Amino acid sequence: MIITFGLLGVIALAFAAGDMTRLSGGTSGIAADDVATVGKADVTANELRTRVQTEMEGFRQQQPTLDMASYVQQGGFDGTLDRITASLALEQFGRQQGMVVSKRAVDGQIASIPRCRARPASLIRPCISACWSNGS
Repeated sequence: MIITFGLLGVIALAFAAGDMTRLSGGTSGIAADDVATVGKADVTANELRTRVQTEMEGFRQQQPTLDMASYVQQGGFDGTLDRITASLALEQFGRQQGMVVSKRAVDGQIASIPRCRARPASLIRPCISACWSNGS
């Protein structure tokens, strides 16, 4: 437990040092449009903005009076950024360890979505987009 907190402390210090370098005009390897870098992957401001808006809209269905200011104040922005960076880190770790998802497994998951069954191959991509946007 102590080792875990120690490791988290070191990671926090590394992020803080990176932020200080960027604020003081140094180069930290993050482009002007990037808000975070995880390994070789960058999180752009546009990607983060889109994800924050999408997640806030999802929460707004449960809480209709939710606005962006209260969403950010309640930790929604930080949570979204944390989820994006954790996902990228996990994806890169998996690749480094040789873990991949086969095309057959992906196709099987798509085929298990009722709306996507019996669709021609040319309509699969729009079907997936429709399923994701409707939460199916």
